[in-house]
Amino acid sequence: MLVKYFLINEITTCFLFILYPDNNSHVQEALIVGFSLLDYSSWKDSVEAWLCLGKAIKVAKRRKLLQFINDEWDSRKDWWPAFHFRSYYAKKDVEKDKELVKRKAVVAAALIGSKCMYCRTKCNQLNIILMKEKIEARQHREARRKRKRRHRKRK
Repeated sequence: MLVKYFLINEITTCFLFILYPDNNSHVQEALIVGFSLLDYSSWKDSVEAWLCLGKAIKVAKRRKLLQFINDEWDSRKDWWPAFHFRSYYAKKDVEKDKELVKRKAVVAAALIGSKCMYCRTKCNQLNIILMKEKIEARQHREARRKRKRRHRKRK
């Protein structure tokens, strides 16, 4: 319980550093916290952790602090893509939580580039789901119209 409290406190700290970045060291600290949390599999599905890292990367890029991003990414670039950004995970993540997929894709695009397999698979999977939802919505509307027509004919 204490460990979970500590880690939630770390995410809160990360967000505070991003929201109130008084100096560049706060941005660097937010990047360290975000990357460090996501090094562990227990945080892989945390929307908050991905949001924290995504915002930290965005702030660092806006301030032209790319070296801070590179410092954290260099030690992870060999294993993070396989750990977080496989196309298999994109398919699984889309089924689980669309918001998680969006947040992970933002980070993947920032670190690897928008051509990464996770981003492409995510887009394909989301398009498939959106098409299914549109078809279901259309079928639902048509069924509702038919019920209304039958109801009118009875009167």
